[in-house]
Amino acid sequence: MHQRTLPLLALISSLSVSGSACRIRDHVAPDFPLHSVADAGALGLRGSTTTQPDAAVGGAAGFAMPATADAYDAGAVAAASQDAGAAAVEDPACDLNGIWIARQTTFSRDSVFNAVQTASNWFYYQITQQGRDVSVVHSLDCGIQASGSADATINRATTQALLTRNDQAGRHGLFYREGDHCVFTLERFYATRGVPRASYLPANLASNPDLSTIMPALPTQANPAGSEDWDGDGQPGITFNVATLGSRHVVQRDWSELFSDASYSIALQASHFVVRATFDNQEQILAVTGGLSGLLLASSTPATDLHHRITFQRLGRNATDPSVTAVRVAADIDTCYNVQDALPHDPAMQ
Repeated sequence: MHQRTLPLLALISSLSVSGSACRIRDHVAPDFPLHSVADAGALGLRGSTTTQPDAAVGGAAGFAMPATADAYDAGAVAAASQDAGAAAVEDPACDLNGIWIARQTTFSRDSVFNAVQTASNWFYYQITQQGRDVSVVHSLDCGIQASGSADATINRATTQALLTRNDQAGRHGLFYREGDHCVFTLERFYATRGVPRASYLPANLASNPDLSTIMPALPTQANPAGSEDWDGDGQPGITFNVATLGSRHVVQRDWSELFSDASYSIALQASHFVVRATFDNQEQILAVTGGLSGLLLASSTPATDLHHRITFQRLGRNATDPSVTAVRVAADIDTCYNVQDALPHDPAMQ
């Protein structure tokens, strides 16, 4: 576990991000917002802002990385990695081109106490926009943490396993001006964990199918065939470590959609904004390890009475911007930990 340094505090302290104190790696830290960086070289972040990508990491994650991190980012966001006006957006006051990080906050109720569980999912995005049409051209899935009636985290191996298996490249949306604010939508995206996408999601998802209609059903404890040990711990699926209780080994399937509305409006020229999210999920627990297996077997359902949301923060428009290179380092896993540091878990229950 790395320790924050004073230069990192100085960097992150002016990003206007709200939240609270818990990080996925069980280190307590304030919810620092990330800022435009004048002295990126002084940062205490993981890796170097000029290091070469780790080819072994890239290969293990399932994609080929080029000679330099800058070349990789710049190539992936050809339009977005130029200057502010490179892509022909409909209105420069509503321009999503660039490199963003995000924390999605969702709420569920557990089946034992009906208590609220708050989950954070983190993402790194490279986005391009033409007119009002938005496309994700590259993403990293940067991990999950939950708090509430039980606190659940994933370790480094599980975070590594999630990085690129649900790449959102090709996800489309809209971003445009409407009066004194911007309107944002991002289409539904489906993900799987612990089972292969190709087997457990249809090839065509354009109709936005309900999870209950998707076949085959997820593997179960009685019939685990089809599950995969993504994090290599000898247990099926992926592993959530539940504080003081033990571990849950699960497979999951879910979707989310993003949109602005009257309660979550986006200011013109915004580099930081919060919008609504809707989601649904399925989970099967394949095994538990630990002393309190009864509580570990509890399930949860989305809290339909609460407003799920996602926080976006633009790092920069160019892959070589100091605030991008401060976060986007050689290894994807460490980039993701930097994303978590910049937008810490928010344990609020509404």
